[in-house]
Amino acid sequence: MTNLKTEDSDWAAMACNKSNLSAARYSRIAELVEQVINLKPKPDYVLFPELSIPLPWIDTVANYLAQSGISLIAGTEYRHYENDELLSEACLVLTDNRLGFPSAVRIWQPKLEPAVGEDKELTAKFGKKWAIEVKENSKGIPVYTHKPKSLEIDNPKPVYIHNDVYFGVMVCSELQNSKARVNFQGELDALMVLSWNQDLETFASLVESAALDIHAYTILVNNRKYGDSRVRSPAKESYERDLARVRGGDNDFVIAATLHVDDLRAFQSRAKRWPQEGDKFKPVPEGFRLAKGRRRLPPK
Repeated sequence: MTNLKTEDSDWAAMACNKSNLSAARYSRIAELVEQVINLKPKPDYVLFPELSIPLPWIDTVANYLAQSGISLIAGTEYRHYENDELLSEACLVLTDNRLGFPSAVRIWQPKLEPAVGEDKELTAKFGKKWAIEVKENSKGIPVYTHKPKSLEIDNPKPVYIHNDVYFGVMVCSELQNSKARVNFQGELDALMVLSWNQDLETFASLVESAALDIHAYTILVNNRKYGDSRVRSPAKESYERDLARVRGGDNDFVIAATLHVDDLRAFQSRAKRWPQEGDKFKPVPEGFRLAKGRRRLPPK
């Protein structure tokens, strides 16, 4: 996780399509990338908060990380369209060696709708409106009713399978959608949430709830101005539930945590929910159905 501060003035600039591309800001992000690359052991993924990386810099950041075999999951600044429309996205640059040599695939996942306060500010101050509209179908699955032609992704909330890790991505206020969270149940090893959020108490409860009702590791990366970035586990023991949690500080930095994916899957692969002495995790929720590809035998 990166603990990176993005200023309110940067937000206002990106809303006007005049991003802050100063040398000082670039240097801060570059220093964080260097910290990530120098971590021992080398991480598989690095997460940046919502709206933290200007679009013109994403290639440089992603390519530099990819050279070290590190995948990027980052919240990028607003992308502007005609008719005063805009949206924000999570950019995923996932590295692997499937082709026999190092390569990467890039995916843009849009934020489905702005947060209430964000929507108000964008409309009242800047005359902007969100570039996509989404409604739920009869099965409760979101589908696009309006989107830019250049937006290629069809599934608004996909499950990514990368290097045998199953994960989903949400952007900030999307975590409040309980139906979207439940749709991930049994499908994920980890839920990654890219955030710019000052309502820390509400989101602390949402992260803790998501870890249990999805029964997956839940990672929230927030703007350092507000903090409370954390990695939450559905662990049985309370002292093992926060694998990492940070708030405050005057400097940008990175912090690493290890997700025990195989242990989680083996636990979830039991035929019954009955707890046993020595369990590492809380029992799975009622109605939990494990995705076939995540099943591990023998179960634990």
